[in-house]
Amino acid sequence: MDVYLGIDVGTASVRLSIVSKSGELIHSFETDISRFQDEKNVLFVTQSSTQIWTGIKTLTKHSISFLNNKYGVGNYNIRSICGSGTCSQVIMQRQYTNGSKDASYFTSFSANLNSDDINQDIIMWMDKRASKQADQLNSIFSGTEYLANYEFMSEMSMPRLKYLYDNLP
Repeated sequence: MDVYLGIDVGTASVRLSIVSKSGELIHSFETDISRFQDEKNVLFVTQSSTQIWTGIKTLTKHSISFLNNKYGVGNYNIRSICGSGTCSQVIMQRQYTNGSKDASYFTSFSANLNSDDINQDIIMWMDKRASKQADQLNSIFSGTEYLANYEFMSEMSMPRLKYLYDNLP
């Protein structure tokens, strides 16, 4: 039996569906995820990549258990795993090992500049903090081939990165 796993990270939950080769939905799983809205600035909307990754791992384990129970171990093939999600960005920072530029790793830091909670390391699609930066980028690139009948919005990566650059210490 060939099956396909589809994982979707949404605004309020992570969902995983098991689908047959013919497109029949065999089973689906869902787990809720939190959303943080800053009390001082309602434009800041964040999530936790750790919570989302934990949800994906948990649902994947549940799907394997389900398939083992339904078809028996070794009696199915997971042909592919596909993931999708909203336009949100995980914000990380590089840490150097013992001061060496050669050895480094990445860690989360708070995407909510009013909080030190590193579990708020995702800037959500609905976060509007970068409106000023979107306007600045639109004025810089207006009339150029770069934008060509297009404009930046506050929900896009470039204005958000500029916001972080402008506002981080």
